[in-house]
This record gives sequence, C-alpha cells and structure tokens, in this order.
Amino acid sequence: MKIIFTAFLFILTILPFSKNRSWVFRMPLYLSLQVLVISLIYLVYCIITLSDYYDWLPLVVLLYVLTIQLKRVLGFALDFRRQVPDYDPLKFSSNTFSLISYNVYQDNEKYDEVVSYLKSVNSDILLLMEVDDAWAQKIKTLDYSYGVNVPLDNTYGMILLSKYPIIKSEILYRVEKDVPSIVADTNW
Repeated sequence: MKIIFTAFLFILTILPFSKNRSWVFRMPLYLSLQVLVISLIYLVYCIITLSDYYDWLPLVVLLYVLTIQLKRVLGFALDFRRQVPDYDPLKFSSNTFSLISYNVYQDNEKYDEVVSYLKSVNSDILLLMEVDDAWAQKIKTLDYSYGVNVPLDNTYGMILLSKYPIIKSEILYRVEKDVPSIVADTNW
C-alpha cells in the first residue's frame, strides 16, 4: 500500500515535466502545495511505521517528491515584491485608465464576435491570453498604437495592447521556458 500511494504522489510530481500540454499533465502543477503537505504527512507516517527493508524505498521517493514540490511552492511563495502600490482613490481619481484582460480561448474561432466586443469595451490597455498566430492576425483591426506580441500555439500566447506609449517592455519566462509573462511600463 505504501508503494502505491508513494507512486501516486511521485506521478503527480513528475507529470508537469512532460512536454505534453494536455490538462492532464498540467493540472498537477496547480496542486503543488497540497501534494507537498500530503507528502510531508505521509513521510512522517512512513517513518513511524517503518518495519522492514522495503519500507525505505517509499521514504527515498517521498524525499524526492518533497524536494521538487518545496522548490515549486517556494518559487512562488518567496517572491514578496510588491507589484502594485496601495490604491488611494484621492490620489488616482483624476488619473485613471481602463484595463481589460481577456482570454480568447485559442481554439475559439468566433474571431469577429470577440473583436466586436473588444471594440465596444474600448479599454485603454488590453491584455489578451491564449493568443496564437491566427488570433494575432484577427485582432489587428483593434485601434491600439502600441503593443507587445507573444503569440504561441501552446495556449500560453499573450498580446499586450495599449493606447498609451509603452516606454519599455520585457518578455520573461518565470514559470516555464515556454510560458511567457509580459512586464511593461507605459506613459499614461
């Protein structure tokens, strides 16, 4: 029984390393904290119930699982930099802009409906997610003077559009080597 449960935790840990982009392989990545806690509790249980030579194998595998999961969780938990200052309505009441983030859903082929909606919203800054080359072509009719384009066919493509000048921008790959993040400064 110990080996089966340990194997289950091990599989949940290694599935995200796969190049396959199916949700089955990606979903365990979002369970890292839960798998970490369960693995830690199970490690304590395995140590307490250690009885023969074969009980050492689950311990070694659990230590590997804990190492990987701890690295994943701490990678997000220790980034305490403040991204956005506290909101002060008195300070920002006259200097506002509108921003919309919109997941186009890469397999969605209702290009005209989405473009029509985005035109009606007419936000100052627009972040589109799950953008591939087909979506990048279709949104060219939107009225934005500035942009950062990272269209990808892996459902992680992004496009940032702005009516205000983008002073500088950077495309970072913090999560994985094919999952972009856009950092941009704009002059509004």
